[in-house]
Amino acid sequence: MKMMTECILFRGTPTKMKLISNGLCYGPCPLADQEIEQRITITPTHIWVSRYDYGEGMPYKLRQRFDGRIARENGEAILRAVGDYFKSSDHILPFATDVGEWELILTNENNEEFRFEGSLIPLDTVLDEISSDMRERLDMPFLYLFNGEDNQDKIDRITIEYSRVTKYDKPKDLSDADYDYITWNYSEKLTIDRETETIEYFRKIGSECDTTWKYHVNGGVEQLLDETDADMFEDIEGNPSDAMDNPKESKTYTITIDFAHLPSKTISGSFDRRGLPTEWASFANDLREFLLFYGEGELLDRRFYEAQKLCPGDIIYLSVSFGDTYKTYYYKTEDNSIDVGDLVVVPIGTDGKERIVKVVKKEYFQSSSLPMPFEKVKAVIEKLKPPADEGPAIDCPVLKKKISVDECYDYCCNGFDVHTDTEAEQCDARCEKCRYYAE
Repeated sequence: MKMMTECILFRGTPTKMKLISNGLCYGPCPLADQEIEQRITITPTHIWVSRYDYGEGMPYKLRQRFDGRIARENGEAILRAVGDYFKSSDHILPFATDVGEWELILTNENNEEFRFEGSLIPLDTVLDEISSDMRERLDMPFLYLFNGEDNQDKIDRITIEYSRVTKYDKPKDLSDADYDYITWNYSEKLTIDRETETIEYFRKIGSECDTTWKYHVNGGVEQLLDETDADMFEDIEGNPSDAMDNPKESKTYTITIDFAHLPSKTISGSFDRRGLPTEWASFANDLREFLLFYGEGELLDRRFYEAQKLCPGDIIYLSVSFGDTYKTYYYKTEDNSIDVGDLVVVPIGTDGKERIVKVVKKEYFQSSSLPMPFEKVKAVIEKLKPPADEGPAIDCPVLKKKISVDECYDYCCNGFDVHTDTEAEQCDARCEKCRYYAE
């Protein structure tokens, strides 16, 4: 006789799971051929799956039913992961309104059944990982499981090809030549590949000149593809009919998206704002930041090849600039890690003000050859790591809370929203003493 245990943690060893995932939610009535429910039963060696379309409503119309054997290692791994999740008191069952729902019956070795339910939406990272692992092990990307995210549209590869053809008037010294233009065919090809975990960026600069950059980033390329939605390339505004082409130049592109379980998709057009997908700027910025994160190396970086080891008696003078001025000022430091291009905090004036400045030159002197007397040169307070571009990053002495870089700049330029001129002057005085004050 089976015992049903509700609303308590699972115990024992899981021997079978039954999962019903229903995508019906509030809103317009689903289409008759829209898949609405999936029922899946798994034991260590077998699987049973039933898929249903909405049809005319309850009872749903059967779309597909099948069963078969699965590798024991996969069946046991799935049951173990699901059992461990529902054994833990730390798990958070995802609940939300206006979404589908799932219902799970988990059976242990004593034939006890434990019932759990939740919302069919990605709300719990561990449960999402379990769902993804199940789809991979069963090779069934269409399964809703616990989060409703079938992986049929998982991207395996994105290939972007760009071509520019430019015609230049022939030079005067070639006036006798039997052609009117010199043509430059320039092209680029960028490939993001999940299997090899690489990004390859190829440039054909001329008939006898090309370059290739290749990035191998374990886990990073996979994450980049997972975070890319193929639908972002669908929306293209298109150029109006009266848009004028440049007769001496054409720029075109082709984007090919290869999926794990769906046919490839190709998007092409003219390489300009209206001809490209409307989300191109967002995608290009994310990809650019991904590549720039790995930098340009150290071999040709002057910060590395001009660095020198300190010798006894060496004194480090840094030349720094304030804002856009070309004039520089000396500051001394004992921190040999500070280099050209770094930001440092320095004192200015006599009232304790601090400013953030950029190092434009780094020099080593002995005491006998100082360009400015040591006692007359102020010392750098600290090397600064720039605050994050997003979110609260700066401790504002006026508002007495963390604010973003953009908010800080606005307050520096526009002042604070206070009631009287006296209050405004007091706020401005405190603001001007802050190291982040923008002059």
